[in-house]
Amino acid sequence: MEQMETMQEKHEIIGDVGGPGLAIGVEFVTNRDTKEPAVEETKQILKMALEKGVIFGTTWYGEGNVIKVKPPMVTTEDEINKALSILEECISKVT
Repeated sequence: MEQMETMQEKHEIIGDVGGPGLAIGVEFVTNRDTKEPAVEETKQILKMALEKGVIFGTTWYGEGNVIKVKPPMVTTEDEINKALSILEECISKVT
């Protein structure tokens, strides 16, 4: 969560971050004030991450602008750091 909150401070496209434990949802918006969903940008981020070997989930209900970060319990800290680094790289490229 700490790394995700740091990303939120750096990237205006991240509207909200939350969740219990390892199940984190990241909401992408085109405008933080209006909370307009950034659906196309979310799709691009998911596609880029997959091309780099990281699979993130998404919501299939609502607008489709939330990425789910839900690593298995056996994931190492290094693997989590690598996945979040790739996520941030993809966010930077899209924005």
